[in-house]
Amino acid sequence: MANPPANPFKPLIVGAVVMGALALVTLAGNWILAESREADERTARRIAEQQRKFQEQEARYKAENEARRKEIQEADHRAFVAREAAEAKRKAELAARRKINVSERVEALRLKAEDGDPESQYLYGCLKRFGLTGLGDFNPDGTARQFRPLVAYPVMGENFGGKLHEVLFVDLPEITRDETAAMSWFERAALQGHDEAQYEMAHYHSRSRPTAAPTFRPPWSTR
Repeated sequence: MANPPANPFKPLIVGAVVMGALALVTLAGNWILAESREADERTARRIAEQQRKFQEQEARYKAENEARRKEIQEADHRAFVAREAAEAKRKAELAARRKINVSERVEALRLKAEDGDPESQYLYGCLKRFGLTGLGDFNPDGTARQFRPLVAYPVMGENFGGKLHEVLFVDLPEITRDETAAMSWFERAALQGHDEAQYEMAHYHSRSRPTAAPTFRPPWSTR
């Protein structure tokens, strides 16, 4: 049996199929490349948008921080100026006060006490009894702790009452508390009829011998 004649269009058909396949592959490749480029572009746009937002946020934070820094700096400066003005005012007020030299007052009081003045003897005894530690007893201007009238009055010899803001105590000596010396000065004043000194001596004797029968009646005793 004879073979059928060859199809003269077979090579054309095969070529067409191959060309079609190549075309499909090319199209698919182009589509994939296009999708890839589009994806890359979307990624690039997203990154650019994120960078833009980050830069805007960074600029906003910098502006806010700078504004806050200036606000704090201005507040600190105002507080500094206010403190300086208050300190200048305080110094001016202190400079305008009447100065009282405590050492001179204490020495004058001691000399009068030694000369026999009963009031001075009693006041000097108060100083010895309570002591004088320095600034804490005087100058209630914000730096002192407490004003002690029982210590200050013997030195001042006057009662300032509400006029403490008008005076400034300077040259403060250190006087140690000495109960024995205080009683000695109280006794001198009491023997001269000083009422407060007599009370101090009677109180002292009642504390020192509360139960013993009195063997000595001081001249200021009222019993």
